[in-house]
Formats: sequence, structure tokens, C-alpha cells
Amino acid sequence: MLPDFPLFKYKIRNSAINSVWNIMNDDPIKSSSRKKIQFEGGGFSHYNLDGERIKKDFTRVGTELTISDDEILDKGILIYLEKMVSAGEEMSKQTTEILTKEIGEAAASVGNTASFNSEQTIDEMMYEMIEKMEIDFDDDGNPYMPILVTGSKAYNTIYNKIRKNPKSQKCNSKMEELLKIKKEEFDVRESNRKLVD
Repeated sequence: MLPDFPLFKYKIRNSAINSVWNIMNDDPIKSSSRKKIQFEGGGFSHYNLDGERIKKDFTRVGTELTISDDEILDKGILIYLEKMVSAGEEMSKQTTEILTKEIGEAAASVGNTASFNSEQTIDEMMYEMIEKMEIDFDDDGNPYMPILVTGSKAYNTIYNKIRKNPKSQKCNSKMEELLKIKKEEFDVRESNRKLVD
């Protein structure tokens, strides 16, 4: 009979589970979102800003992990860790897709999305996006412009548009007008804030 090392196996298992958890949450979207562990039930609910109760079913995230006898003989315990990391990366990808879909649906439900076509200039695209956002300003009245986060395909499209069409004077004046409106909106928001002692 082969010796058994339950404490060693327990530590390896916990280490692998923690590695998978870290891989799944090593992402700007997932790492900044609030998490609640729930051990039972088939769904959850929350209230939107209008006080409406939203019910959702849980979405299954998972992957299969199989290890052959030959892999164990060839790599030993390392194959287990490699497979766990691979499983974590796959589940991370699935979770990101679910979150992106949910965020997209939430943004679309309030009309806070922008759709672009190939004829639009980068100036028109940026104007449309900024028009739908709240912009904050510093004490000197300078806007904190948003950081644009895109996938590699969208980045290349935007980068090429910027290179082909440098900013026009018309765009600059249109954007200045929009920023004046955004500054007025910011001032109203700030004046309505209630300060707490």
C-alpha cells in the first residue's frame, strides 16, 4: 500500500483553489466589483435606482478538468496545478463575458450607450460618448476626461481613425461648447451636494 499524506493533499488542494480564485478575480472589472458568497438558492434579486426589484437566476460558470494516468506519471503533481490554472483562466473568461453582457444590458436599458459606424470621424465618436457621461472638474475648472478602455480590435480602429483625421477647428469649438454644458451640470451637482459633519 502506498503512503497517504492527507495534510499535504489538503494544503495542495487549498493552494490550487486559492490560485483559481485569484486568477478569476485578477481583472479590473472583476476585482473592483462587489462580491457576495451565497451557498444556496437558484438566484438572487436586487433593487435598481427606481426601487424596482430585479430578479436574476444564477449563471453557471465552470469547466471540466481531466487528468490522465500518463500525465500524472509524466509530470506528477505539477499537472494538477497546471490544469487548475487552466481551469481558472477559462472560468475567468466566462465570468468576464457574463459581466460584460450584464453591464452592456444595464447601460442600454438607460440609454447610456453609443453606437458607431464607419463613416463617423473620431471626433464625432468622442463627442457622442462624452455627451452621455457625467464629467467632473478640478478646482481650476479643468475637466477630468474619461479614460477610454477598449479591446484590441476597437483600439486599432480608433487609433487608425485618429491618424487619418486630426482634430478640426469645428470639432474643437463643438467640444468646447459641450464641456461648458458639462461644467454647468457639474456645478449644479456640486451645489446640490449635502455635506455631512
